[in-house]
Amino acid sequence: METIGPYLDGWYDVELQLQMHLYRRSEAAMAQGNARKDQIQSVEQFENWRGDVREKFIEGIGGLPEAACDLAPEIRGEIKGNGFTIRKVTYQSLPEWRVTANLYIPDELQLPSAAVLFLSGHSREAKAYPPYQNVCQRLAKNGFIVLSVDPLGQGERFQYFDPESGAELVACSCSEHCYAGLQCWWLGQAPTRYFLYDAMRGIDYLQSLPEVDGQRIGATGCSGGGTQTSMLMLGEPRLAAAVPATFIMHRRDYMWTGQPQDAEQIFPGTTAAGIDHDDYLAMMAPKPVMVASVAYDYFPLEGAKRAVERARRIYNLFSAGDNLQLVTDPDTHQYTDNLAKAAVAWFAQHLQHKSVESLDLSESEPYPEEQLWATRTGQRLGDNPQARTVWHLNLAEREALLAARPPGEQRIAALRNWLRAQVERDRKPVEFHPRVYSQQYDGDVRLERYWWWSEEDIISAGVHFQPYPTQSNLPLVITLFENGTQDIPGRENVIRQRCRRGQSVLVVDVRGWGALLPRKMAAGDRDSLYGTHYKLLSEARFINDSLAAMRVYDLLRAVEFARHQFAPPEIILSAEGAAPSIYVVLAALLDESVKLDLPQGMPAIDELVTNRFYRYQDSVHGVVPGLLSRCTDKDLAEALAGQDIGA
Repeated sequence: METIGPYLDGWYDVELQLQMHLYRRSEAAMAQGNARKDQIQSVEQFENWRGDVREKFIEGIGGLPEAACDLAPEIRGEIKGNGFTIRKVTYQSLPEWRVTANLYIPDELQLPSAAVLFLSGHSREAKAYPPYQNVCQRLAKNGFIVLSVDPLGQGERFQYFDPESGAELVACSCSEHCYAGLQCWWLGQAPTRYFLYDAMRGIDYLQSLPEVDGQRIGATGCSGGGTQTSMLMLGEPRLAAAVPATFIMHRRDYMWTGQPQDAEQIFPGTTAAGIDHDDYLAMMAPKPVMVASVAYDYFPLEGAKRAVERARRIYNLFSAGDNLQLVTDPDTHQYTDNLAKAAVAWFAQHLQHKSVESLDLSESEPYPEEQLWATRTGQRLGDNPQARTVWHLNLAEREALLAARPPGEQRIAALRNWLRAQVERDRKPVEFHPRVYSQQYDGDVRLERYWWWSEEDIISAGVHFQPYPTQSNLPLVITLFENGTQDIPGRENVIRQRCRRGQSVLVVDVRGWGALLPRKMAAGDRDSLYGTHYKLLSEARFINDSLAAMRVYDLLRAVEFARHQFAPPEIILSAEGAAPSIYVVLAALLDESVKLDLPQGMPAIDELVTNRFYRYQDSVHGVVPGLLSRCTDKDLAEALAGQDIGA
């Protein structure tokens, strides 16, 4: 039996269609956002935009956690340095959710002192990473109190650390952020909320210190720390100055690099709302911000320049154009020595009113990581294996969100309405204009290969099987295999059995599936933790969409196509594999005229959040953000009661 060949055998080049579809929608949203911002001509108009940006950003990440608690800071020892003391501290950001940090206290303080929150980039050691220690020590030697914190998944805060073996069950830093982040997305939230809240609580901690002037707190960080600094610039009005390093760019420039980003760097819905990196800067106006960039970065320097120039127009509305600056270093992606000197000078100028000539910018000597530990073992889970992780936070969030749902039948009606909005988002059906581009007889089966339009720039494809000699008025089974039409040779017996039972079968490929796989964009295979499908999902999240929602739409369009092309008396949806089963179940929830036949039974969607460890590919392909805050597997089974679910 034949599959659908690559490029649909010369009929259509499908490798780019999903990528170009997402990029087209993203660029349209960016253009609309820029046009709206270009209309801002007064401080009053900008203040309205500032409020809108902050609201959309916080809404997009799922809001901030509401479980405020006592910081309950603990000092776990200290180190006497050259001109400063380092206190090894922890504080509670959320109940039983501790942040590990180093607090640098200058020997000679001018009270009350200005302070800087240092936010670590994607290094394993986090606060102990030597280039980051260098920035903190230089700030401390020049009179700043500095709080350097470990983000979740780094430093002493590995979320998937096994205390017994000492193993990282999920690799730290980027892998952890994405793995935990997908579970957040299922709830309609983003891991961004936890990174941001931990940083905000860091400002709370600094303000609680009698030595700190709470009105003179700045923030800086490199790469992922530059992301966290930008989060603060978007969501934290208390910030007095900022130096986001090696992150600020322009969304379009980075999109076209084809590279993915960590899940906390994906700010859902912001591109759809017209928000870009220039807004991260403008949110601080007229407060001092220095963008620190390097020339040879995978965060494009040209994007940084564009963001600064766009934001400068807003600063000029406040007559504060000099308070926004760009400094560059001819180096690679790092908080370089030159950027560290520039950052110290910027904070000294604006938070201490000191000139650069008065500063000590000499190089510092880093401490071994173990000397900076704020825990006994070097890991929070090593000290306390029962400590809460982001997985525990997600479980608690889901429980609270599910408890807030409407009761009974209202719940299912609300779920259907919400799901329809996700599936139909920004999509316009077009005429199918189907192509039959191959016919073949294979024993007692006749097969035809088709493709048709699902949207203006998206095609779907399938292979139609029917008994031979041809029979009319047969029920049609629309089937989605785990590898789409590429699985046809291995599923020949299943297809033939259905035909012998008096059914016809349409094996379909939805966008990015089977023969419609996108071209390879990122390192590793397409389904790897940082691979092509994750990259495309991330682009979809910026415009409030997901791969799963788009594919459910394609499946519903396939049902329409089948009615148009074959006029069957009955349509049955079937699937094999986790993600295909999710698509089929959600499609059946929206089109109650179809029947459902799942030989492998209902997909276990709950466990993609309730299990600490899950199959990553199922989540990348299956996630409809917000779905698991609105339903459970039991709800779906009840809504589809009477269907032939199978095993």
